[in-house]
Amino acid sequence: MKQIFTSADLSFIKKTIVEAGERILRQSKIIVVHPEKGGKGTASLATQADIDTENFLREHLGKRFPDFGFYSEETFKNNGKELEKEYCWVVDPIDGTLNFSRGLPIFGNSVALFHKEKPIFGAIYFPHFKDYFWAVKGQGAFRNTSPIHVRKL
Repeated sequence: MKQIFTSADLSFIKKTIVEAGERILRQSKIIVVHPEKGGKGTASLATQADIDTENFLREHLGKRFPDFGFYSEETFKNNGKELEKEYCWVVDPIDGTLNFSRGLPIFGNSVALFHKEKPIFGAIYFPHFKDYFWAVKGQGAFRNTSPIHVRKL
């Protein structure tokens, strides 16, 4: 398989995702309710940190990869056309918003890259634990710099 990213790209992506996660630790847990997000009168919560993290990732990844789409859990209704681009970042700015809003340390920021609607890269950073899990299609999966594998049963 053709190499998707250069080592400089992977370094930039990691730096961006880790920085976004570290910023979450310093941000407010103020809750913003999205009444329309869940549909049929249900509400979904987000925090200002979700919105700020999304904006940070959109800005930084967009500068390095300007032709890639950007689709986020927080603003999905406004950017559905982004998924139609050849490459598209798919982001959950805070995966575990409820935990974050309650002061629990089990949350991270998730970023994936899709090529023609198929995942080719994925990462999640857990800032409280300083763990960066990531994988590139055809190149393996890692926890920080150590390879990880699925246990054989």
